[in-house]
Amino acid sequence: MRVVIVGVILAYLFWYVLRDGVIEPAEYEFLAVTGGFFAFSALLTLLIIAAPHVSVPRRFIGMAADNAVATYFLSQMGEGGAIILFVYLFLTFGNGFRFGRLYLHACQLMGLLGFSVVFVVSPFWSQHFWIWLGYLITLIVLPFYVGIFSERLKTERKRADEARVKAEEALKECIERERRGP
Repeated sequence: MRVVIVGVILAYLFWYVLRDGVIEPAEYEFLAVTGGFFAFSALLTLLIIAAPHVSVPRRFIGMAADNAVATYFLSQMGEGGAIILFVYLFLTFGNGFRFGRLYLHACQLMGLLGFSVVFVVSPFWSQHFWIWLGYLITLIVLPFYVGIFSERLKTERKRADEARVKAEEALKECIERERRGP
């Protein structure tokens, strides 16, 4: 999924940069960072294919890279970067749903650190404290809510699966009794 998303973004950036025929220095930097992240994503995907077992370091490296790139672009793009604010929550929720609460909160912490760096280094965000603070609070609160909700869903799914198994066993027993006759 990472390779596809970054590939689409890279294609869009190439189109956007090349549409006027002039590549500005900042555009070279954006293309280089995105191209490097695309290469990283492809390499990580190949590593997963080559060794499909669970790898905690590989998961953490992926989360750290995802958050670092989001932080870079958000800090460099000023007001235009606001469109990628959702990325921190997308990453946090995605890792949480796929790998569990440990990853949810680890990725949440990475997003909080990254967004704090954005506030310190970005002239735009440092001038918009209340907007920054509002989103920071969102990054703190929503993952905890989603984590609790996710745990409840798992619990209910387990109960439903157990009930299904019991119902199937009862049905098999009824069918077996019916076959044996009175």
